[in-house]
Amino acid sequence: MLARQWLVLVVGTALTVAGAVAAVQMTGVFTARTTITLLPPPGWAIGGNTLTDSAATMVGFAKLIEQTVNDSQDGQLFAAPDTPLYGAGVRQGELVYVPNAGGQWAPNFNRPFLYIDVVGPTPEYVESRVEALTEEVADAVDERQDEFGVAEDQRVTWDATPATPEVSYVGPNRLRMLGGIALLGAGVTAGAAFGVDLLRKRRADARAAVH
Repeated sequence: MLARQWLVLVVGTALTVAGAVAAVQMTGVFTARTTITLLPPPGWAIGGNTLTDSAATMVGFAKLIEQTVNDSQDGQLFAAPDTPLYGAGVRQGELVYVPNAGGQWAPNFNRPFLYIDVVGPTPEYVESRVEALTEEVADAVDERQDEFGVAEDQRVTWDATPATPEVSYVGPNRLRMLGGIALLGAGVTAGAAFGVDLLRKRRADARAAVH
């Protein structure tokens, strides 16, 4: 069958080889994630105000910071809060968000911290963007409290973990990619050859029946 449909075989092989070459030339990305933890004011513990000293207040403030940094937009894009940005195919981008421990229909924001997730082409780019976004979060924390004239002993502070961005490289598994491309190419080529061969046989049988 493949000998009869040699043209389909040639085209399929060429496309498979082109896909393999493109896969080999693909490069990975650099990524880093920093966690900004909001810390309750020391004055809360001294004052003993149980309504103020609550996790809900801290989480609400974290959401306010998220919207400030993201221009009133929600930051989290994925259902799972631990999903890496590069896992969605993003090769250059950034997110600042309060993790949602719940689901799409029942969100649960129960931790007063923000993720800063950055993906980029170079380690320098990723490190600089993480540092810049950390500064934006810090500025938003101060500015929001300045707006309401919060006293020094009642001010929320923050802590970054890790303090210095830890940039890592995420590269493609070329062996798996090439294996997948080879299997896909062989399957599609064989299927196309079978389809063309079957179609030609049916046409030949139809012409023979007419004559």
